Amino acid sequence: MTADESEANQFRDSPGNHPSVLRDPVWQFVAAMLALAAIVLTVYLFHLGRPKKELQVLIDTSTPLVDVHSEAMGDIEILYKGKAAKNVFLTQVRLRNSGNQAILDSDYSRNLSFEFDADAEVIDYSVTDSEPANIGMVLTRTSISKVEVLPVLLNPGDMTTIRFIVIRQDGQAINTFRVDGRMKEIKQVAVVRTSDLQEDDLSKLILKWLLPVLLTISSVITIVLLGGWLAIRKLESGFMLSRRGQVLLVGAAAVYILSMVLLIMR
Repeated sequence: MTADESEANQFRDSPGNHPSVLRDPVWQFVAAMLALAAIVLTVYLFHLGRPKKELQVLIDTSTPLVDVHSEAMGDIEILYKGKAAKNVFLTQVRLRNSGNQAILDSDYSRNLSFEFDADAEVIDYSVTDSEPANIGMVLTRTSISKVEVLPVLLNPGDMTTIRFIVIRQDGQAINTFRVDGRMKEIKQVAVVRTSDLQEDDLSKLILKWLLPVLLTISSVITIVLLGGWLAIRKLESGFMLSRRGQVLLVGAAAVYILSMVLLIMR
């Protein structure tokens, strides 16, 4: 064996070269955790970019336009556009394409409709706002208490605001407001009442997307730092993490990453 070959073998077998580092269980553990983190990121990006059709209806609480005490109900006459009523209510609905796919006018097999109590009468209805302004949504009343939306193209992010004026002759409040419709690749229209909202859109964004990403990044940093500390301990004092300890660490990290996947996919 020549002197050059002997020197090369000594360098290859020395503790500090790359093959020994790659065979080190500590760095294998770090590499495995980074790989799992990459899988989580891939799942996140896949979930974020996959085709999704969704139509959201946000319903504001019906508000009486005239507040009359029950004691004076019989002595006060309410007229709305010449129509007598015991109560007049305003209900506002925001209709939004909350998915990432367009909803075509050909996607409707049953028109989207809004129906109030049988004893209520929709006396006025209109589109008060649209984003963008050229959506061109058309409404039609199909019964005394029901209004339908004619099929219309809604691109992702498109939103319209619809206002209903409803009267009742029995002095009761609006108790029922039913949303119906059938569209291609949309299992059910997502109906949300503002009174049921527990958090605003920013909070939902943080909880659903930003928080998992930040937790994953912090976890990766923690794993890398832990692996570095274990490596330093080993180099300084021969410290070696037991096989059981490695299994526990890998298991804990796997459970954490699985929880992040479930949180992203919810």
